[in-house]
Amino acid sequence: MWPFTGAGFHKLDKHADSLKKRALKLKKLGVGRFKLGRLLVDLLLFPSDVRLVYRGFVHFHKREPKLIKPRTFSDKIQAWKLLGRKDRHSVYSDKLAARDFIRRVCGDLVRIPRLIWVGEDLSLARSIALPKKFVIKPNHTSGDIIIVEDVDNFDWEEAIGKSKAWLARDFSFNVGDWVCRWIKPQVFIEEFLGDSNGIVPPDYKFFCFNGTVHFIEVDYGRYRNLAQAFYNTDFQRMPVYYGHRSRSKSYEGDAIKPKNLESMIRIAEMLSKGEPFLRIDMYDGEKPIMGEIGVHPHSGYAAFEPADWDLLFGSLCGR
Repeated sequence: MWPFTGAGFHKLDKHADSLKKRALKLKKLGVGRFKLGRLLVDLLLFPSDVRLVYRGFVHFHKREPKLIKPRTFSDKIQAWKLLGRKDRHSVYSDKLAARDFIRRVCGDLVRIPRLIWVGEDLSLARSIALPKKFVIKPNHTSGDIIIVEDVDNFDWEEAIGKSKAWLARDFSFNVGDWVCRWIKPQVFIEEFLGDSNGIVPPDYKFFCFNGTVHFIEVDYGRYRNLAQAFYNTDFQRMPVYYGHRSRSKSYEGDAIKPKNLESMIRIAEMLSKGEPFLRIDMYDGEKPIMGEIGVHPHSGYAAFEPADWDLLFGSLCGR
């Protein structure tokens, strides 16, 4: 029986909560400025992280995660979240710091969307010259975005309220994912990549295992009516779905093969070198346009259809 279930649940749960309170006090005091301080906070929060990982996994997958010698992709993500922590993973997950990493590794091979403004108080962005369309994001969470289609008719007050909520949020407490814990929360504005009708181009997500691209997920309608399809590197359709049916569906047509496919694969493999797994997101343009780097897709709480693809993805990660 897992320690956070059964007869001993309440005692261990209270112990984890007590350690969490101490960790949050230390973090608020600023001990995270020092490596030793971060290690201490992480140690105190580890029981809470285990609890979050376990409960989240059981809730979604209806079984306990296998953290020792995991075999499925979903299990391996949980093991990485708890036992495979590397400082560079926080760099990949920080949407601002990742820009410097991408630029250093890829140079001019890839275009990085134009950064317009960065700060902690979105109200200050109202006074600068802005294009008609742009997007607002936090650098330290996943899935949060505001798409501004007309700056002249934009509700700044609502956006400022959302941005404050983003900045106050420690995403590591959502799913026990350590990679976001030590990212300095900021809000940024970058160029809108959609067309004149507000249509966002297909999002190509390269699933890289040990530095080699094996699959490409193509997302259409990323922010509206999301649909996905999987392809191999020859751009042949693969019979797999990976995600949440309540949020996305399988794409019924044939996805557009990017004209820069070879370059995109090369870039993805350059960025993922030395990692058992990374997902590299890009758009197709005159040359590849960088999206984000995914360390733990869906935090491991997503379904494969058919289910045996979970084992296949896991086997590609190696041990």
